[in-house]
Amino acid sequence: MSYSYQFRLKIITLVPEQDYGIREVAKLHNISHALVIYWLKAFRERGLYGVKSPYTNLQTPKIVKPKMKKKDIEIPETTDFSPKAFKKLQ
Repeated sequence: MSYSYQFRLKIITLVPEQDYGIREVAKLHNISHALVIYWLKAFRERGLYGVKSPYTNLQTPKIVKPKMKKKDIEIPETTDFSPKAFKKLQ
């Protein structure tokens, strides 16, 4: 379900300004407390823009690791897959 911008704004202002708890606000408006937390987090991270969009993505972008250098690895050729053979390889 998508909620209007005005509704989301009303919800996030009730918590700090009216001194309501998150669960109280959620119960009063018949919405999930997790949704209230989500909107509050969006507001803290992005301001009014975070509340404006109903499809706010709060995940932080992944850090791209530098490419690892290729190393020459010797792979022993064997047909023996017994536990003893694996111990010898280590």
